[in-house]
Amino acid sequence: MSSLEIFELPVSLRIRAEIGRVYESFAVARFASQWISDQVENDFQEGKSSYWVFGQFRQEIRVERLLPNEMIQFTWNASGQERETRVTLVFEAVGPETRVKIREAHWEMRLEHIQTALDHACGWENTLCRLKAWLEAGIQLK
Repeated sequence: MSSLEIFELPVSLRIRAEIGRVYESFAVARFASQWISDQVENDFQEGKSSYWVFGQFRQEIRVERLLPNEMIQFTWNASGQERETRVTLVFEAVGPETRVKIREAHWEMRLEHIQTALDHACGWENTLCRLKAWLEAGIQLK
C-alpha cells in the first residue's frame, strides 16, 4: 500500500444524558475540565485554539468547525507525527440518550501510524467511558 493512502478509526458510545449536556461537556472548558484532563483552557470556538492540559503537557486543539449539539471538528498533533489528524465528534439524540461518534482521520498507511491510530482509538474509547461515568454517575476518572 502506498504511504499516501490515509485511513480513519471510528469509535462510538451511547450516554444517558441530553444531547446539549453531552455537547457542552466537550465544548465548554469549565465542564471539560471536570472529566477530560487536568485543565481545559478556552471554550471551543470556531477558528480558535483550546488546550487540554495533562500534568506538564499542554495539547493544542485547533477548532475548525462547530455545529452546536451536532458536531465538533478539530485538528491536532497528539501523536507527534509529521501529519496532523482531524477529529470529528458527532452527537445524535437516541431517545433520552446521546450517541457520540468520534472519528480521527488522516492517518498515513504506514506501520508506525497504524499502531498510533490503534492507540488513539483505544484512547477515544477510554475518553467516552470517562465522559459516560461523569455524566451518568458523577464519577471523575481522569
